[in-house]
Amino acid sequence: MEFGPRLILRMIALNVPVAGVACTTKEFNFDAYHQQMNEHGDAVLARARASRFNVLTTFNSQKPRKMEHRNGFSTMAAVGMAVCLIRKTALQAMVEADAVDRRADVADGVSRETWGFFDQKKVGGVMLLEDYSFCYRWVEVMKRKLWVCTDALVKHIGDFDYGAVYAAILQAEAK
Repeated sequence: MEFGPRLILRMIALNVPVAGVACTTKEFNFDAYHQQMNEHGDAVLARARASRFNVLTTFNSQKPRKMEHRNGFSTMAAVGMAVCLIRKTALQAMVEADAVDRRADVADGVSRETWGFFDQKKVGGVMLLEDYSFCYRWVEVMKRKLWVCTDALVKHIGDFDYGAVYAAILQAEAK
């Protein structure tokens, strides 16, 4: 992942318990990009729409959630943890609310008590990935806000620099 240090400073300045960043996976649909460019000619929006992002706006497509927006961040249902800040107080709150399971993990023959913050969770017949499972506990079980930076360009390095700005999609949908 490639991003500027200012992004982390912005996440800290937001002053919230959990903050993540909308960034792309290593997938890019060249046909969709071409179609979008022919349709409207906006390269930033075309790149965003041709990319796959690590965010979920809702866990239930039948119940869209109302997003809040603040300083380039938006509330989301889930985000992949490619770039994320989680305060210790958020983890403590999850333990106190019994939103995570306590377990014993064995490493090098020694058993240690741990918590399943990222243990996969099955929701509505779907097994959520670890990152989304954490977010589900935070957003749905704890009823807390998950703030996701949507206006930063974070590049996922692969065959080329995969990267797009999710805010372009939000702005297009708002029109």
